[in-house]
Amino acid sequence: MKGSRNPCCPGLRSPDDDSQPQRGSWVVSHEGILKSPKFSQFLRNALEWLKPCPEALVGVHPRLDSLSQVLLGAGTRVQVGAGPSPSMGVFCMDAYDSSQAKGIVDFVKGGGGLLVGGQAWYWASQHGKEKVLFEFPGNQVTSVAGVYFTGNTVEKGIFKVAKKIPKIPLVVP
Repeated sequence: MKGSRNPCCPGLRSPDDDSQPQRGSWVVSHEGILKSPKFSQFLRNALEWLKPCPEALVGVHPRLDSLSQVLLGAGTRVQVGAGPSPSMGVFCMDAYDSSQAKGIVDFVKGGGGLLVGGQAWYWASQHGKEKVLFEFPGNQVTSVAGVYFTGNTVEKGIFKVAKKIPKIPLVVP
């Protein structure tokens, strides 16, 4: 995901900008992709895109041990179990823990890359769909870039993507 240049996260860019990432780039995905070896090529590509330089250290949240194994197997320099730090180029996390939200947001604002995976439909079924935008843990991080997980579900299928994506304002009940 690439967002617009934003005073909160100055490195986020518009979807029309296909150049290399600058400061504060994000990739948002389903957490299943972060945990599955069959998506290892996508994960390596995402991290290469996010890294400020090829040898950058990648931090991985402890709940994503399977991601650590995939990355280590591909020769990526990985630090497991720590929060984001200035020595890292990218931090990888799932969307279910907001305990490090401020540190992660500061890391991205400072130029770090973030790979985050999650979905909120199950959380919404347990806590209420109306609470997802403001209380779902992943939104404590991604919302600063205008990206929100929702409690909505979708049908499995093949969907066409419009050539021009409309700008739709977020409407909160």
